[in-house]
Amino acid sequence: IVLDIDQLDGESDDDYASRGAKFCNHALALARKLPKWSGGEGLKNYIAFPKPNGYQSLHVTFIHDDAPVPLEIQIRTRQMHEVAEYGMAAHWIYKSGQRGKPQKAKKQSRRVAWLESLADKDWELRADPQAFVQEVLRDELGK
Repeated sequence: IVLDIDQLDGESDDDYASRGAKFCNHALALARKLPKWSGGEGLKNYIAFPKPNGYQSLHVTFIHDDAPVPLEIQIRTRQMHEVAEYGMAAHWIYKSGQRGKPQKAKKQSRRVAWLESLADKDWELRADPQAFVQEVLRDELGK
């Protein structure tokens, strides 16, 4: 679920992000009230606790009474969705200057710093590629 929320005139980026998070949580509350659906307790809140690469979203799984197949719902704003879909590519776009829309400097620096941290890990663990992959899975993806 991608919520299309416009930034209000005069609204700071932080206030806009906060308002977007509130809308996402409200959408989650509405989804939890849908009839014939259960679950929704095992929330992964990547909005309150973003991933190191800037990824933000709410993940929750529901099950319909008539079809006991799990359905994962991801709830985020359009801005969060763009980071999720194009966030990693933004570094390469930033470096090559191929995109017409400039990214916000704060987001760019966070993404670049995250990629640089991966490069540092690669350099430190260059002799053991398997150790590099395991460290990235553990540190960056929580596995």
